Amino acid sequence: MRNGFISYSHRDHAVLGRFLSHLASTEQHCGVKFWADTAIDPGRKWPGEIEAAIAAADVVLMLVSAYTWSSSYINDTEWPLIEKRVQAGVLLVPVLAKPCELPPYLSDIQAIPTKDKIIKAITTWPKQEVALDVANKQLRGALTRHFQRMDGGGL
Repeated sequence: MRNGFISYSHRDHAVLGRFLSHLASTEQHCGVKFWADTAIDPGRKWPGEIEAAIAAADVVLMLVSAYTWSSSYINDTEWPLIEKRVQAGVLLVPVLAKPCELPPYLSDIQAIPTKDKIIKAITTWPKQEVALDVANKQLRGALTRHFQRMDGGGL
């Protein structure tokens, strides 16, 4: 089983919850268990749990909105740790939750979901459940290809 880490602003908690439901099929298909800070047990310290989850991650999803830009925790604490993991070969996939300009550190990385090859924020789709499903399918394809390359051919 591989580990996935999801970075998000708490102001995007509702989108995260809905996306997690869609990710269940990708978790099963790709053998990845996605983790977000919602899984921190009572009494545990946030920084240590988050740092350990990033360190163990084989893939990182960043749920992006304008709130990502304004989160000093994401920008000052999570991002430097994520960047080190990406340099070590971890796949980073931005998921555009709400319309916004991507932060500079994500601007050259292909984001999802896309429609007709154009990135389209989840909340702008007429049917957001369709956007979540499209993002999940696009993520599954990216993970399959990434892990095949990493494993030399198969999942």
